[in-house]
Amino acid sequence: MVDAGDNGTLAGIAQLARQLKATEGNQTLGATTDNLRGAFDTATKALNSAGLDNPSSMRQQMATLQQHADTLAEASRQVADGVGLLVNETKKMGGGLGDASAFLLAMKNEARTPSMSGFYVPPQF
Repeated sequence: MVDAGDNGTLAGIAQLARQLKATEGNQTLGATTDNLRGAFDTATKALNSAGLDNPSSMRQQMATLQQHADTLAEASRQVADGVGLLVNETKKMGGGLGDASAFLLAMKNEARTPSMSGFYVPPQF
């Protein structure tokens, strides 16, 4: 549809519709048919350039569209799986950080007592 808008297909069809609506009762049959012929030619050229003149081309375009939709669906499933994995790992990491925090707070509280005030933690820990 975007290509049809970009290449003028939709504009050609809209022009044909405008010309059909603008046809007045007092116009001659010749003038009306000339206007319509021009509009139909424009719309036909636009449809042909979009590949809509050939049923096998349409089938191929629909098959390509289906293939891209399937690829998008599979990619979406993979993203959803990745997000689920990320959530699970973040929860695990949160639990580990909670344990580390509790340990460090316990060390801080115990270091206040005189018997533990000289406790040494090497820099690598």
